[in-house]
Amino acid sequence: MNLHILMSGLEGEDLVKFKKWFFQDRVSRQINSFVEKKCSIQQTQQSDSSYDTSLLTELKRIPNDVPMKPGQIRLLNGEMVSRPLEITYVLVLSQWTGNRWLIAPFSPYLAPATEGELDTEIKSHLYRVVEAWNATVVPDLLLRSQSEYLRDVDEAVRKDACTVFFQKLEGDDVPDELKSRVGPPIKNDLDPRIQYLMKEKDQLEPLRKKAQEVEEFLRAMEPFESAPWTQKGDTALAASDKTEPVLYLSVKDHQERIKVFRAEKEIVFEFYSADFIDYSNSFDSWYIVSEKGCVLGKIEGCRCRITNEIPLESICLAAPDGDPIPLSRAEV
Repeated sequence: MNLHILMSGLEGEDLVKFKKWFFQDRVSRQINSFVEKKCSIQQTQQSDSSYDTSLLTELKRIPNDVPMKPGQIRLLNGEMVSRPLEITYVLVLSQWTGNRWLIAPFSPYLAPATEGELDTEIKSHLYRVVEAWNATVVPDLLLRSQSEYLRDVDEAVRKDACTVFFQKLEGDDVPDELKSRVGPPIKNDLDPRIQYLMKEKDQLEPLRKKAQEVEEFLRAMEPFESAPWTQKGDTALAASDKTEPVLYLSVKDHQERIKVFRAEKEIVFEFYSADFIDYSNSFDSWYIVSEKGCVLGKIEGCRCRITNEIPLESICLAAPDGDPIPLSRAEV
């Protein structure tokens, strides 16, 4: 038996899953080695003839004005990845806060490597496994300008991928109904999948860096007048254009109160004084977090937006570097 398989420390069904991934990894390494040698031989040429441009030619026929929405498969611009010759497809998992999108890349393999990867059961090998663990948040402007729409996935596939993402974010096990579609756990530091995970994470580093640059630019462009305490009456910020709050919350050991609005794609928290009359900026620079402390959104300008994928009963508040503070229903 191969030494890597022995070192995995896996048994039973987990070992079967690992073998499927491992042998695909061996084949992939051989192919990549061949391609690298081919490219080095042709390095002096004006263009790399080993690069398949047929897909890019096809994309020119695809309109780029398709509205962004969860469930889309998009092709990333080669400038947004570390290895441009490896075409990278991403799945739009969910709309995130602040006009951003949570996206996850598809694996180059047909078998999930770890518990954070999901077999989508899509017939096309290009979209068979999604790396939910490798998800990242990208501003709308950047994603629309640096990717091309290809197709949509079934809503069930999107929701399953979101479930894997949020479960692994919290450090929890995936639901029993999804366990057969995710990979086996990593049990020791010698597992060859660790190198694979590092390589896949590195592939999106240019995109993550560019997303951070765009975020900083957009924050710098936000006018001070957008803060609710600088406005009066009907011009003050409203979460959902005068819709009624779905919940009123209080914070343990604090007098301030919170109004919660649920929009189609997000949950909005607005912070008020104890009598709900005036906005309160007491919690600005604090965070909306999960019960286990995972950051879901930052409070700025007396409000915070988070994705509507998060159940309200698991929401807490946390100061920078502080522990989660539970929220409770407030009397109105």
